Amino acid sequence: MAVRLPRTLGDRLLAIREIKNLTLPALGDRCGVSKATISRLEREPNSNYTAATIDLIAAGLEVDSAYFSGAAIDLVQMAPRQVASSQGLIRFLANGSFTARERRRFARIQNHPAAPVTVQGWRDFWALLRGFFGRGPLVVIDDPLSSAEATLLSQTRREMLRVSVRHFELPTVEARHG
Repeated sequence: MAVRLPRTLGDRLLAIREIKNLTLPALGDRCGVSKATISRLEREPNSNYTAATIDLIAAGLEVDSAYFSGAAIDLVQMAPRQVASSQGLIRFLANGSFTARERRRFARIQNHPAAPVTVQGWRDFWALLRGFFGRGPLVVIDDPLSSAEATLLSQTRREMLRVSVRHFELPTVEARHG
């Protein structure tokens, strides 16, 4: 099934905000832009706005601001969920020391439907993997989460568990009586 790609700044902004499960007030708090301004940009993408406003919103959504203007051709051609996941992963990898092998492995899973879409989601995923393989604590949370981030984190964890169970289920073997 083909995914409809958002065409305008407003469509892109709304799509990424919804993927990250952020309300207008939550995004406004995160980026320091009023919810009225964000709402106006989503509804009327040709309205007056400054590049600084777009940069603040992009930082709050953890996405390159060039995506919203359409200048990042590689991102514009991706589904919004892939944009959110890949941009979150880029920021996550930039803040850690990972081997080239680990980076390649992360890149291979970034487009999976259950891949995290936020930097914190990627941190939690990494902590889960490290805990699973016995190389660190199971969950590490650096700073207190907002209620929206906590909700997103619990949804991400539930989805990761659902996917891991689905991918690691062993086929059932019927007992033979004879």
